[in-house]
Amino acid sequence: MLLQSPVQRLPSELLASIFQMGVMGNEEEEDVLLLSNVMLVCRHWREVAVNTPVLWSRVSAGVHHSLAKAQMKLERSKSLPLDVCVDFSPKIENGTVSTDSIVRTMDLLRTSIWRWKTFRLVVPNRSQAHAALTRCGDTAPLLEVLSIRVLHSMQEDHNHVNPPRPFGGQTPSLTSCSLTSFNFGWDTRLV
Repeated sequence: MLLQSPVQRLPSELLASIFQMGVMGNEEEEDVLLLSNVMLVCRHWREVAVNTPVLWSRVSAGVHHSLAKAQMKLERSKSLPLDVCVDFSPKIENGTVSTDSIVRTMDLLRTSIWRWKTFRLVVPNRSQAHAALTRCGDTAPLLEVLSIRVLHSMQEDHNHVNPPRPFGGQTPSLTSCSLTSFNFGWDTRLV
């Protein structure tokens, strides 16, 4: 009886478009709950969702998002441009975040720098921002939006070394840059 339902006769391309409108409707964040539910409806819907790269083009990693899920999204997004968010805001007010976990995350993501369309980085302190950016040595030809936010910059010492030029100094598509509580030693050539 289910196979006779009109929704089951929709072409895969139309289903993919419907999924995209529902899941990617919000500019900031995809609707992960909707995507999960769509994939549970039936095998055909799951296959359509898994094989629709745009549904996987928003990659988040950090305290609230696992590296395994980020890796899966990198694979399923094929070669589409990516919106990348690395958010290491502590779960609790005085929580700690290890620099090693930030570096591991950036090591996973840096293989896809060439297709980053947006990159948002949120870290507890300036040294962690520098550690993350040292992993961004490759050029970013598609990068349009860069946002770096340091949460606790007032608590740091000022004996830090500026990172090398992120993205090899190559961000020809950059249209928006936001630096919150972060500086590159006032070397504007870095951005």
